[in-house]
Amino acid sequence: MSMRITNKMMTSNTNTNINNNKVSVDRLNTQVSTQKKISRPSEDPVVAIRALRLRSSLNEISQYYEKNIPDAKSWLEVTESALKTTQGAIEDMYEYCVQGSSDELTATDRAKVLANLKELKSQVYSAGNADYAGRTVFTGYRTGESLTYGKDTAQNFSITEGFNAADIDTIKYVSGKVDVNNIAATDPTDNEVHRIRLSYDEMDATTTPHEIEYKTPLADATSSKTATGFTITTTPTPGGTATTYTITQNADGTYTSSAGSFVKNEDGTFTLTEGITKNADGSHTMTAGNVTVNLTSTGAVQNFYTTSSIEVVSKTLAGDGDSAYVVNEPADANKAYYIAETGEMILGSTAYNTLSNLKNIEGTDVIGFTYDKGQWSKGDLRPEHYFNCVDTTDALNPINHVYSEQIIAYDVSANQNLRVNTLAGEVYDHDITRDIDEMINATQAVIDAEDKITKLKAMQSDSQYDETQQATIASMLEEAEKEKTLLQDKMENLFKSNITNSQEYLDQTNLAIANCGARGTSLTLTTTRMKEQQTSVNQLASENENVDVATAAIDLANAELAYDAALLAAGKISQQTLLNYL
Repeated sequence: MSMRITNKMMTSNTNTNINNNKVSVDRLNTQVSTQKKISRPSEDPVVAIRALRLRSSLNEISQYYEKNIPDAKSWLEVTESALKTTQGAIEDMYEYCVQGSSDELTATDRAKVLANLKELKSQVYSAGNADYAGRTVFTGYRTGESLTYGKDTAQNFSITEGFNAADIDTIKYVSGKVDVNNIAATDPTDNEVHRIRLSYDEMDATTTPHEIEYKTPLADATSSKTATGFTITTTPTPGGTATTYTITQNADGTYTSSAGSFVKNEDGTFTLTEGITKNADGSHTMTAGNVTVNLTSTGAVQNFYTTSSIEVVSKTLAGDGDSAYVVNEPADANKAYYIAETGEMILGSTAYNTLSNLKNIEGTDVIGFTYDKGQWSKGDLRPEHYFNCVDTTDALNPINHVYSEQIIAYDVSANQNLRVNTLAGEVYDHDITRDIDEMINATQAVIDAEDKITKLKAMQSDSQYDETQQATIASMLEEAEKEKTLLQDKMENLFKSNITNSQEYLDQTNLAIANCGARGTSLTLTTTRMKEQQTSVNQLASENENVDVATAAIDLANAELAYDAALLAAGKISQQTLLNYL
């Protein structure tokens, strides 16, 4: 049975088709004008979802490639430039040490070496203040602070400095020096003393010195985790008895043990500071708090030691003279003389034997000393970058600085970060300027001895001195010659030893430069990879979102042609009526 098709039905279908063609023309026209496949997510949800993911990935890659990587590269370039400047200064130091070690130096040569060393001291740390975009590159997280003091400054610090047995050295000291202003016989003598050299000099001599604390490792100990805390078991000597201590975590998060209070540190380790005494049979008995047990965050014993002390007596060169360096034996054999002006602790024989035989303990320095310094000179290294210290300038609001390795790393790609900073302690060692100071003082001492000889010779020709005085002056001249010989020998040996030291400083600087270069190489490889990823993701995003303009233009032309044809067909249909068939 056939169905009658009316003009109205034909017109309605034609209008629908024309509208569909118009929609198609509009869609294709939008694609050509915007060069995008869709203008709203509903047009193609799959394309929209992929577009969001690719754009997010592209933004992340662009952050790495266009911002983080250039920032990291600039930081490394500034660091490497500063290190190379420092390298040049250390090379100069090495050359001056070689010059000063020669036994053929004239007075003029020594004066030149002295001037060069003074200039070197003022320059050696200057590159350490290098900054990138206002951030100091060698000061860890304290990027707003310089490495050194920019001017003479009054700032009170209580500094705790750690040492090991290897840091104790032996030096020569000449006592009984000639005084040309006092016509009297002397006897210049070369003395050998043992000392610990602090990182600073010119400390406050009026401050009561602290004791030297030292740590002696106890028998090994093991630990195990329990449901409520930890158990520590000491390992006794053969024939001894093991002792077990149980540490329990309380409801409030604190720790207690059979020994007393147990403290959890910020880094996740645990410290027990209650008394344990090692007995003759190797067992351990709780006494007063002179023993420390450190556990790692997993409960393993890191170290186990007793803490003891050595008395420190304050001395000054101005007030005590030679006796500041010559320990009064045997009365002060188990003491140390603290010389504030030079930043040295001279050890008595018993104190030296005790400290020099200490064994290293993992995770801690075995010798500790706390001292105060309130006056800082331009170029001094700021202590907060190196030590645990307390700024007591405002006594009511002290600022506690805890030293830690503050590593700065940039995210340079997904799941990859790159360290960019070099820490001050890796290159700018306090010993550099301390060695330079000692060479300056040794050179100046020889020059002063030569001046004494010149003055004494002039005094021999001066008629104002009688025969007795002239005899004393002649004796003083011999003693001055001896003093010069001793001081010159000391100077040459000091410069020779500092050849080795300066080479070590140069090695650590070269290592820092090499590490910086290695990071730069790694960054270059990452840069290439990120560039390729950015290009690849850009292409994927373009293929997903963008239309082929040529194809879209052809499709648009075809759609317009179809639209025009539909309009023409609709016009012909509308011209036909029933009257045409009557």
